[in-house]
Amino acid sequence: MLVATSVAVSGCGLLSGESPSPSVEPSASEPATPSPSPTVVPTPSPTPEPGSVPVYAPGQVVAANADSLRVRSLPSTSSRILIPLSLGTEVVIVLGPIAAEGYGWYLVADPAAAEPQIPEGWVAAGVTPEPYLVETDTPPLSDLFIAGWSHTGDAEYGPVRVEDEHYSLRWVAAPTAQTTGCSLAVDLRPGSGTPVPAIRTTVGAQPTPGSLYEDFFAAHPELRGDLFVVITTDCSWALTVERVPGIT
Repeated sequence: MLVATSVAVSGCGLLSGESPSPSVEPSASEPATPSPSPTVVPTPSPTPEPGSVPVYAPGQVVAANADSLRVRSLPSTSSRILIPLSLGTEVVIVLGPIAAEGYGWYLVADPAAAEPQIPEGWVAAGVTPEPYLVETDTPPLSDLFIAGWSHTGDAEYGPVRVEDEHYSLRWVAAPTAQTTGCSLAVDLRPGSGTPVPAIRTTVGAQPTPGSLYEDFFAAHPELRGDLFVVITTDCSWALTVERVPGIT
């Protein structure tokens, strides 16, 4: 089941970037208020205003809207180029957007996970009305991506349904335009129970991604059922909850 996805673009200023389109400042939104129950269809944030970073949900399949769109190893224009995407190539959103170096970035992967031709990496999303990534009619990968959020500063989201240990958290954090470093703390709270510390990290000048794997959930059997995700930070950040297929 795919939980409703709320994505708020970071407030970092978009000041410069690569062609083919200019960059402007992405919009920000307030954290979503925890809802009493999940929905069965992903619900991205409302359509952004013209000139803003396009908002896509984890698991959503999008297509390259520019020829030779670069997939990079990190959300940075100086990071290694993994592969160029030809116009119309489809990729699945894994994480984001995160604001860095004047761009909104998404972590993307090949939708054909069994035989991937595209390595997982970061793509600059561009801005509306001519973004570098555009929507497609391909159904989302709702069996793998449970929920995802993006914001700047403190937030709380949920509930997210966790059935067993076969889950992971993917995250990325970056300092805002006004700082040279930041810190990120993420707790998982089972209903009204005691929050469990999940992520504690300090970020320098560059965006920092990371993952929390199945062994964490195996070590915390209290993290079952409806969980709330509590973020305390001065970073721009994005986080995705993924379902990892169990081995039988």
